[in-house]
Amino acid sequence: MKTQLLSLTGWLYLVYLGLLPALATFATLVVYGSQATFVVFLGGLVGVSVYLAVIAGYTQLPESLWGRLFILIDGPLWVLLFAARRWSPFAYAVESYLVEGTALWLAILALAVRSPLPTREQRGMSVAFMVVAVAVGVFTYWPYVQAVLCGDWYRTGWLALGVVEGAATQYRLLDRDQVLRDGDDTLGYLLIMIMLWVAFTITGSALHDSRFHPVLFS
Repeated sequence: MKTQLLSLTGWLYLVYLGLLPALATFATLVVYGSQATFVVFLGGLVGVSVYLAVIAGYTQLPESLWGRLFILIDGPLWVLLFAARRWSPFAYAVESYLVEGTALWLAILALAVRSPLPTREQRGMSVAFMVVAVAVGVFTYWPYVQAVLCGDWYRTGWLALGVVEGAATQYRLLDRDQVLRDGDDTLGYLLIMIMLWVAFTITGSALHDSRFHPVLFS
């Protein structure tokens, strides 16, 4: 029973992190659209692929059930706490990814800088790639940040604290710096999550272009 619960909570955590970029991109595009949809799509596809590969292959989940439950509810609960005054499911999706996604990229960046495994040139290329991926993310979600978070120092400050706390947690989960999962299950996870991201991105952009503007962030 305990083994099954450990497996279930582990996969729930991976599915949660995997769905976040798709939901956040959909919510942002359907309301704000993008002035460079091709850049968002191409850059996002590459960035999300790396993001998912790191989650699926390198994340060392805690061995205790309580530890897994903590990392599963830590991010969602943190966002709920500072979004409680103005909550909507779509805003929650965007802000969850801003916390979890930024934290993961910072953890990957820290590991890329300190890892002795690749050469210096390879580490430099890894850092440069991650900077580009983060820049594409900023470009994608900046309309939301500008419209909703700018000027709300309470939410922005809580968001920043969540990123710091999340980056420390993700760094510990990735610190082994080795592939822990591979095979058909991991490949299936990557394909499903990438296809969902593509579908949600295309749908969000199409809904915006059709002038479908629900009040998602009120």
